[in-house]
Amino acid sequence: MIPPCMEINRKVLPEVRRRAALILKERGYGQNEIAEGLQVTQAMVSKYMKAKPKRMGEEMEDSVESMARELAEGIISGKGRAELIESFCGSCFRMRESGSFCSVHNVKDCRVCMNIRGIQEAGDRADAIRDVESAIPMLEGINPGLIPEVRVNIARAIENPQGINDVVAIPGRMVEIKGRLRALTRPEFGASRHLSGKLLRVMSEREDVFAVINILFNEEIGTAIELAGLKDEVIIDRGDFGREPCVYVLGRSATEAASRVMLLSEMVG
Repeated sequence: MIPPCMEINRKVLPEVRRRAALILKERGYGQNEIAEGLQVTQAMVSKYMKAKPKRMGEEMEDSVESMARELAEGIISGKGRAELIESFCGSCFRMRESGSFCSVHNVKDCRVCMNIRGIQEAGDRADAIRDVESAIPMLEGINPGLIPEVRVNIARAIENPQGINDVVAIPGRMVEIKGRLRALTRPEFGASRHLSGKLLRVMSEREDVFAVINILFNEEIGTAIELAGLKDEVIIDRGDFGREPCVYVLGRSATEAASRVMLLSEMVG
């Protein structure tokens, strides 16, 4: 079953961004300015402008409109990316707890969103969450030169994962605030399709890997990897057109991967 957070990402957030784009257009913003504010491409903004309004249903309509206006007003007022993410995530949590989004995934007697802050995972899943939570403060002070444009995330799987819903990560990734990384939301299962998918592919080939952290790749970091003897503990993606070069730092645990990132941080400029 697809978890509520992924259903919201797939069905709700595109409509929120579309409505926010229209509000910004009404305020005189050009497509390039809207794209920059929403952190999407200009082509996506053009698509928003041509798209037909999506009917969200009576229960969700007010919530979606409120989130769109809050997002647009935040951009207009000049809020930074970190402030926008914090505000937007806060709104999303409040809407989920109110039950406004229950119709999105249509599961009978589901109260996950209403109890989201009190949910307690058990066993291996609880261990995975605690592992990521322990790794977060380790990364907060790393050299900013290791932080990619796509930002940093941590993915940690339970033993014998069946899919991305068995991998915990940070929703929205860690963001840079005044030169330091911060996780603005608590780790969740199924929160990062890209990094979780990468981890699962690695785990299908290696039995000693349960966690991965993405950082920037450049020649200086590549040299540090060699000097630190970590060539077998990382996967280097040199990037391509439209894809930023990055390093996937591996570990048996999130804290082990984080310790390797910290070592590289100390060795880089």
